[in-house]
Amino acid sequence: MFHAPAAPRPKKRSKPAEDSFCRREEATFQDVRIFLVERKMGRSRRSFLTQLARSKGFVVEDILSDAVTHVVSEDSQSSSLWAWLKGRSLSDLSTVNVLDISWFTDSMREGRPVPVETKHLIQDILPEAPKAAPVNTVSQYACQRRTTTENNNRIFTDAFEVLAENYEFNDIEGRCLAFRRAASVLKSLPWAVRCVRATQDLPCLGEHTKAVMKEILQYGRSFEVEKILSDERCQTLKLFTSVFGVGPKTAEKWYRRGLRSFSDVLAQPGIHLNRMQQSGFLHYGDISRAVSKAEARAVGNIIDEAVHVITPNAILALTGGFRRGKDFGHDVDFILTTTELGKEENLLISIIESLKKQVSRRLLQKFGDLWPKKATEKRIIIFRCLESFDVCKFTINCKVTFEQHCSSESLLSRCFTLLMQTFISNIIVE
Repeated sequence: MFHAPAAPRPKKRSKPAEDSFCRREEATFQDVRIFLVERKMGRSRRSFLTQLARSKGFVVEDILSDAVTHVVSEDSQSSSLWAWLKGRSLSDLSTVNVLDISWFTDSMREGRPVPVETKHLIQDILPEAPKAAPVNTVSQYACQRRTTTENNNRIFTDAFEVLAENYEFNDIEGRCLAFRRAASVLKSLPWAVRCVRATQDLPCLGEHTKAVMKEILQYGRSFEVEKILSDERCQTLKLFTSVFGVGPKTAEKWYRRGLRSFSDVLAQPGIHLNRMQQSGFLHYGDISRAVSKAEARAVGNIIDEAVHVITPNAILALTGGFRRGKDFGHDVDFILTTTELGKEENLLISIIESLKKQVSRRLLQKFGDLWPKKATEKRIIIFRCLESFDVCKFTINCKVTFEQHCSSESLLSRCFTLLMQTFISNIIVE
């Protein structure tokens, strides 16, 4: 059986490669070169949209390259789209408009490329950086730190103060200052330190201070501090320097002479106390006692009365710890201001003189019988008594500090009583 030879199938004429190039040349909008992303769009839809765009004069590229100016996608997942684009090895993605399909449909409707608006853009969303721990914005300068009324880190600051005082006794100024600064920083914190890592952004905390903190957090105490507190020399120097007018060098001198208590010092014939030290020993108990808020207000009333006699328009304001809400303090601070320029000159001197006159009048009333008969002796003794008047300190910046000798019962009476004690001791000495 014979079969006719099968006719060869006609070969499809391949589209010349130049067709695509020719279509671009014939396109109306040569400056806009579109690439349609097939992801999420599908091949058939992409082919349809490509033909549609080309029929309206748009240039649609078959391959993503650096020539593309507009990338159009139906993928709403910007992160996955941008990840795919970044893997295409394009030289500069920042020059390409990555657009939602809405720009394409708007352009087809208008028959021209519409301006790119924010609503058309598919923007690259950068990955969120891990949230860092809150930074402690604590200034390295004490004058820029807010002082809290409550110390939330007393367990550390008490230890730092012991160490600072010990370095002061040993004349190691750098370490003394370092621990005092560290204590000041921790006192200013409104929160309690629970781990050393929380202090990494805080100023003025060195390796030694952090080592002490770590030891306290781990064991509940510092062995270095305990060793200092049990040392006889440290205990004695701390006792002596608690006296007004006695510094570390004087305390060290007394310690080396074998003195260990106040009675040893006062019984030693070779020791001559200066006027501040005499007052310090005489009023030791009173100076060591804290000043209450009631006493601070009483002091304010006395100063205010003296001020308004001299300058009626002056304003006296309580500042310092009592203004911040403290119930007790070691001193009382005032700011004294005047409304008239020039009135502040010599104001503090006038206030001191006024207070001295009050003291003189009270001494005359209470000790008239003991008062010397000669006027010259009277002036000398009044002057010597007032030299010991350490009830108040005045500084030239109009800050008035009343350090001690206050009583909630009768502040003025207590102040004068102390002055009278000094007066009597002077009479005996004379």
